[in-house]
Amino acid sequence: MPRVLLLIVAMACAPAPRGSDVRVPDVAPELCNGVDDDGDGLVDEADPDLVGAFEVAWPVDADGDGFPGGQRVERTCDPTPPPPAPPSDCNDADPHTFPGAARHESATSCMRDADGDGWGDPQRPLGGRGGRDCDDGDPFAYPGAAAREAQGSCTRDADRDGYGALIPPPGGRAGTDCDDTDPLIRPGALDLPYDGVDADCAGDDDLDRDGDGHRALVVPGGDDCDDRNPSVHPGAVDVALDGVDQDCDGHDNCDGDGDGFEALACGGTDCADGDPFRHPLAVERCDGVDQDCDGVADDGLPARVVWRDRDRDGFGDPTTSDSRCLDEAGSWVAQAGDCDDSDRLRRPGAPERCNDLDDDCDGLVDVGAVEGRDWFPDDDGDGYGRTEDRVHVCIGPPGHVPVGGDCADAFPGIHPDQVDRSCGDVNCNGRALRVPDDVPDIATALARRAPGDTVCLGVGTF
Repeated sequence: MPRVLLLIVAMACAPAPRGSDVRVPDVAPELCNGVDDDGDGLVDEADPDLVGAFEVAWPVDADGDGFPGGQRVERTCDPTPPPPAPPSDCNDADPHTFPGAARHESATSCMRDADGDGWGDPQRPLGGRGGRDCDDGDPFAYPGAAAREAQGSCTRDADRDGYGALIPPPGGRAGTDCDDTDPLIRPGALDLPYDGVDADCAGDDDLDRDGDGHRALVVPGGDDCDDRNPSVHPGAVDVALDGVDQDCDGHDNCDGDGDGFEALACGGTDCADGDPFRHPLAVERCDGVDQDCDGVADDGLPARVVWRDRDRDGFGDPTTSDSRCLDEAGSWVAQAGDCDDSDRLRRPGAPERCNDLDDDCDGLVDVGAVEGRDWFPDDDGDGYGRTEDRVHVCIGPPGHVPVGGDCADAFPGIHPDQVDRSCGDVNCNGRALRVPDDVPDIATALARRAPGDTVCLGVGTF
């Protein structure tokens, strides 16, 4: 045993041969040469005693998101610098938080996008900024998800059809997609009838296409004979003879006027199915119309002499008569006397007008016209005519004046404007009271005198 230790010592103390790579531990410095210079079994960077090494800072990415949150310094013999480091991570413990995580909002800002939809969490990370994603736990909910209806609003579109779900995400907006799990169901989609699916999200009954409250006949329990027309369904008004069965009773309406008789077109006996007063049991009237549908108009009615009344003023043309029933429509009347059957304003009893026509059919033109005036015959030419012989016309006849009141039309000196100076009525304004012929004395005459009366005593006048 002592000999072994000595041998080790002797070997350790012996000088190294010339040209050998053996180094004496802790005597020679460790250098960047790929050799264990100090003989401690560690070469170059592995030896903490390395002399002349380069110190290089390497980025540290703790959460593995590709963005470093710090750095570590290494001693190396390689003088080549490390590649440029990416932007710093504001939270190197969260792989969902890094610069550009919310790529649709910012390519450089440090934001958190947990659902990977490219929109940032509104909650701002430390050292970063908040985003616009209303639900960062749902990759189908983000601003503009429903691109066809609300491009700027935060909606949820799970089936990627461009329309948002009816139930809005937290803090977001509701869409119009009635089934957000099926891209074929959305507003505007092709809605096949009677499949029980509201593919276009219109909210209507797929089994009642026209929305009249009655389901189609092809549907079990349906009773709508035309589900494309909302005016056709049981209980609808069936328009007669239009070729359409509106009330779905199996045939078109053949009794349009509701008089209980079907039209001739349907094999019935109603000769006028639009008139409830014309049918086989109707009472015939004198109007030129066949009410009872026997093919003859006005039959069975008593005849009488009537005159044609073309202007319907109630008076017939005396030159046109017939023996027939009295026309209820007024085209034939029981009295004649119309002097112009083309003008209903000219008839017996009509007001006479100043128009050079005989309006009242009395054979006189403009006599008694409502626009005329009274004219009086003036035989003595004193400007005053006889009141009792007046005429009411538009233009006065020759020898007539517009003022009456002449009490002696044969004497021009007697008229209403004459000054009465004699014991007589020369001004046509009253009477003469003679004393004592008419009254016993002057006092009585004066007491009985009326305005315009003259009192005469002998030759005198009072």
